[in-house]
Amino acid sequence: MPGMLPVINRECVAQAVRTGLALKAKINCRSTFDRKNYFYPDLPQGYQISQYKSPIVGEGEIQVDLTPEHSIRVGVERLHLEQDAASRCTTSRRR
Repeated sequence: MPGMLPVINRECVAQAVRTGLALKAKINCRSTFDRKNYFYPDLPQGYQISQYKSPIVGEGEIQVDLTPEHSIRVGVERLHLEQDAASRCTTSRRR
């Protein structure tokens, strides 16, 4: 609806925090959303709402077991929430 403000999905926030805890990441008490302005066919408003500068989850890491004796740690820069741009799906059926 025109003029409506976006509302954050509580379950998405909960899942982001759970994922951040699993990554041993910093959970930020304050996060902000910004507009990414670009043309995208499925975003009629001309921008996407996303977290970049102040994401909900900061730096973390995940351990990857390569063999039973050898594992590596992979750093994660951020985990952020953003507006789902959906996807444009066109199909043509030939009969």
